[in-house]
Amino acid sequence: MLSRWTWISSPKLSSLKGFRCFNLWKSTKCFSTYVNKIENEEIAQRLRDKQHRILYNNLEREKRLYKKQDITIKPTIPYILVQVQKERESKFNDVKLSSSISKVQKKDELLESVVFHMFFLLRLIISRFSPDDEYVQRQLQGSKRHLNTILDQIIEADMTTSYKQRIAHLEKSYGSKIRHMVDNFLAELGLHISVEAPIYENIEMVFACFLSLNENVYEKQYSLTGDVVHWLESISCSNVVKCCESLRNLTNIPPFILADILLRTPMSLEEYHLQLDIWINYMKQISIYYFKKTKFVKTCFNNLFFYGVHHNSRQLCYAIQETLQFHFDKRTGYKFSVFADKYLNSLIWKLAFDYTRSNNSEKQKKASIYQIIKAQEIIVKYLSKISDNSSKQSINLMVEGYMGVVLAVSHLSSSKAEKLMKTIEAKYTSFINSKESSSYHFTILLLSKTPETLLNNFNNAIHQHPRSATLWYGFTKKLQEFGLLNLKRANKILSKLVEDQNQILITKDLFLMLQLPVSSLSDMEVFVSTLSPRSTDCDKDSNEKCSPLLAAHANSLLFKYFSLLYSLAAPNRATGLVPKSTHTFIANLLKSQNIEISGKESWMAIEYARFLYQRAFKKKTSKIVGVMLNGEASLEPEKIYSLYKTELQVNNLSPDESCLSALLKAASADSSKNDPCITWDSMYASQIAVSEFKNNVICSLDTTSTGDSARDSVQSVNDSLIYPTDEIWQKYIKLLAKYDYVSELADILQWWDNLNFVPSSLTLLELLAALPNDFALRHIAHIEKLRSDSVQASHTNPTTNDSTSNNNRQNWPWPLLKDYQHFLSLKRRHDRQ
Repeated sequence: MLSRWTWISSPKLSSLKGFRCFNLWKSTKCFSTYVNKIENEEIAQRLRDKQHRILYNNLEREKRLYKKQDITIKPTIPYILVQVQKERESKFNDVKLSSSISKVQKKDELLESVVFHMFFLLRLIISRFSPDDEYVQRQLQGSKRHLNTILDQIIEADMTTSYKQRIAHLEKSYGSKIRHMVDNFLAELGLHISVEAPIYENIEMVFACFLSLNENVYEKQYSLTGDVVHWLESISCSNVVKCCESLRNLTNIPPFILADILLRTPMSLEEYHLQLDIWINYMKQISIYYFKKTKFVKTCFNNLFFYGVHHNSRQLCYAIQETLQFHFDKRTGYKFSVFADKYLNSLIWKLAFDYTRSNNSEKQKKASIYQIIKAQEIIVKYLSKISDNSSKQSINLMVEGYMGVVLAVSHLSSSKAEKLMKTIEAKYTSFINSKESSSYHFTILLLSKTPETLLNNFNNAIHQHPRSATLWYGFTKKLQEFGLLNLKRANKILSKLVEDQNQILITKDLFLMLQLPVSSLSDMEVFVSTLSPRSTDCDKDSNEKCSPLLAAHANSLLFKYFSLLYSLAAPNRATGLVPKSTHTFIANLLKSQNIEISGKESWMAIEYARFLYQRAFKKKTSKIVGVMLNGEASLEPEKIYSLYKTELQVNNLSPDESCLSALLKAASADSSKNDPCITWDSMYASQIAVSEFKNNVICSLDTTSTGDSARDSVQSVNDSLIYPTDEIWQKYIKLLAKYDYVSELADILQWWDNLNFVPSSLTLLELLAALPNDFALRHIAHIEKLRSDSVQASHTNPTTNDSTSNNNRQNWPWPLLKDYQHFLSLKRRHDRQ
């Protein structure tokens, strides 16, 4: 796992040496790692990246909409993944290289096209896949056409200069035959193989293009083995950390390689930190390189933006501040058009929307809502700058921006959000009834007070936006909040969505929301049969392919099965067999993801859960590790700490709440040996679990820093620390109580104060019951007196009664004395059993 780190100043463009992202590992260069990555198709793991899926789905949608025969591949890095996916799906006739390269490309942009073709040609030699011969010939012809165009643009020669003359000039300049350079390069990669003549000719051409660019544009600062092979390896890497490892100690890394890292899905907070560090330090180079490609810059920033909210990053405000400050700075010499008022309004909305659909608990969300509101304030400040520059009288905050503000405010005060909404409704009547009003209708759904109001609002909204998956998500989310999203209702909604799947895209968020009521393997069978009625026939034909809808959500389905199987892993149920229909269906899901499956026909639940952990999730997250640890904690608590350390370190992860929960669960278990206490690493398990809890749970919450001071505040708060929920506090309290850790128990009240944490009534009762009785009675009596005094004061002077703050202990759900005594007697009776 990466060590903790802090921000550093941006290095000069001329040297990236010393930049932490690219100087983490100091092992010797090993070119065989690139070959291994290609041979093992490690790049295939990138096909799950969010931005690739968006690009791929857009291309497929465009193909269907305009009835195209194939997808045109542009010679840029993002299209490498599109090509790889089509090859893995054996859809060779679905893709073709673009007919030509734009002749208005800047010379430094041509390097990306050269790297694209070099990647394709080397993969053709190294990879184990067997492409269609016709496809290979077609791609080679397209590649040769591109490379000829690139050479013409680099040398800017008239047509009288022959290809041989160009090659002769390059060989004289570099003092070596290009053929020898190719042979030496392949030998350094460990490729002692014969290459077919058509492929070899194209490799010579791509080398000629690179050498020409290197001479004419880059003053020979790059080398094939010192730079290019590491760029290619970075593209092939399965995660952000490996990318940074492959680029260590390099200088002048091209912006398109850096941008490729920014477009990845960060699987941990550490990976997100590395991406953010790259963006902050190389924002200028990337923005200038893609100056005319504003859509691409927005895609990079949107990815950082989304995962900043997803990972609950307290560095998001700083990232937004630095980004806008640079792009609005006239001293750069560039007038960037990326952050126009419409896009800034969309960012205000995205902040609140992404925050609303994040998987964090409600209390974790409330802890981070201040960061979201601060980020919105920063954006509004820059919107005012646009207004000033255009001589507008007011800030150009559009309805979408207003809805973002309303949605954020609703998480703090629904009454204030409703008042603001009424003001906006009166001002923007025409927009609300327009086709662009989905943000308004989503917000209205989230503000619904009753199920009846929700249904009425949804019917009105879906009538205007019949194809909106966002509105379906808002509807199901609110049903879940009302406690009305049971299995029957979820399946009914899913059935409607499957029926209209050609009009409505079933998004991952919506799919996961509908999965929430599923709590058993039998529930899962019902859910799957609704999702794809043909899947019920899987028992008859184990080789049946999954439907496109099942394949699209295979990862979510596999995780759900994995979680359910581990939930069956308690000692008294560990020997239960997995139903044959479940095994067959999972096997087909694995096949759809090109994952090798075992030939076993009969599986115990715990065996199958372990098999899925090892095979189904090549990119493991803290959440996946946490599910495994909690399942194993029921079986072998003595081994949990070793597993905890190993899995987090191997996957370069920080623990999340589920990982800590597993440690607390295992440490609370009774030892199977003579010693009454479990030991880990020659220490009592309880000591290690408490230490890990303290080290990984946030101690205090900073809600005061904004704007320019955001950078300083994030340095003092570790971004990867966990904001705990009631569930983990209860486990922590029970562990402390079991081993009489009175000092730690006494610290919890102040800890909650520092976090602005409002415990549930059960969590508060658990703490009071764990503390010495006189201590608990004193607190209850004190709170009852404060409440009595407050009531009397309100009668005397009503304006003094202010109970709006949840930060005051008086507003916690303190029990009455009789409730506390009743809970205590029940607990003692339970402990005696």
